[in-house]
Amino acid sequence: MLLDFKDAFQIGAWVVAIVGGLVAASKALTELRRSNEQRREDMRWKQAEMAKKCLDEMRSNSLAQAAMKMLDWSGLTYDLPSGGQTGPIDHKTRRSALRTANTVFNPGDPDPFIRHSFDALFDNFERLEHFVRINLIKFEDVEQPLSYYVAKLAGPEERPLIGSYLLTYGFQSAQDFLNRFPQWRAA
Repeated sequence: MLLDFKDAFQIGAWVVAIVGGLVAASKALTELRRSNEQRREDMRWKQAEMAKKCLDEMRSNSLAQAAMKMLDWSGLTYDLPSGGQTGPIDHKTRRSALRTANTVFNPGDPDPFIRHSFDALFDNFERLEHFVRINLIKFEDVEQPLSYYVAKLAGPEERPLIGSYLLTYGFQSAQDFLNRFPQWRAA
């Protein structure tokens, strides 16, 4: 049985429609993939920008900056937020101020300033950990700039003291953030 012209035309139209639909679907999928890739790149860029903003804010926080300097240097003086300056703060004084027992301090001691400084640093670590957990930033964007200071915190004289301070004063997210660093985990 031969197909008449009308049936052949209809079959041809269906074939063209199917092929056209497949081409259109393929093109739509390709565009969707490109669009998704662009969104991922944009999101990644925004994560990196946010990480930089967080690091800049930490560096501009005078107390957090003082804590980082105290880890790096011994014997420096610091400007107090209320005016004036501390006396020289060495590593021994800093370690003593971060104790978790017998926390009565003498007037004029730099201990409250030291504790406030490290609280500011650990508050920033907590914030960074929260942002990493919710994928607002990527850990890799903050790891390198902070790894030097984490290595200092993980030193043999520092790690037990800092670990106790974080635990005693409820800096669990700061502890979790530090646990992301190999230097801290290895200590």
